Amino acid sequence: MRSLGLTVLLFLYVSNLFGELDTLSLRKQFLQVQQLSLSADCNSAVALAKRLLSEGNDTAGFPIDITVGLQLALGDCELEEGHYSLAKRRYDQALQQLQEVPGSEDTPLLHAEVIHKLGNYHLETKEYGLAIPLLEKALEMRKTILGMWHPKIADSYVNLGICAQASGDFDQALDYHQQALTIRTDLIPEQLPKLAQCQNNIGLCYDDQQNFEASKRAYRAALAGYEKAY
Repeated sequence: MRSLGLTVLLFLYVSNLFGELDTLSLRKQFLQVQQLSLSADCNSAVALAKRLLSEGNDTAGFPIDITVGLQLALGDCELEEGHYSLAKRRYDQALQQLQEVPGSEDTPLLHAEVIHKLGNYHLETKEYGLAIPLLEKALEMRKTILGMWHPKIADSYVNLGICAQASGDFDQALDYHQQALTIRTDLIPEQLPKLAQCQNNIGLCYDDQQNFEASKRAYRAALAGYEKAY
């Protein structure tokens, strides 16, 4: 009996060890999908993400953050390629999968990411009236979890600024872009392209306000940033 008990314990230990190794390998592949997506290698990202999702369907499934993350990566690639209906379907699937999982309320940052992606989708399709409430909701959720000083907060302000500007609310757009610049300058000063993007957005807002001297200063700052970066 004692030998049988030790055998069972050893089996459970080995099974748990292999399970941890499988999860580690899965997360490495998931990170690879994200990196490929960010580098605009969409063909490779889509192929790997679809393979992983297929494997997840053939087994007991993956952790919810990976399943939803793969759907978001696929949505980002479809959006990058201009396949808007396919991108929207992926984002909707991500939200649905997140809502169907018991205990998913324990992943508020993942919820915020999905909502932000849906808002960004409507920004890209120029449906600003649909984009703004989603982006505002995602921003408030991110603030609650991350605080004010985080790169994702700056990203939210940039997208809201673009929506406000396109909707003709130039003062609000300028405020959003200035807040994004403040956060990015403090947190990621080495990422010159993102700082230059903020300066360029600010210049566009000043143009809309017909404050051309201010817009020229912002454009010069943006150009200097791009030149240093590239």
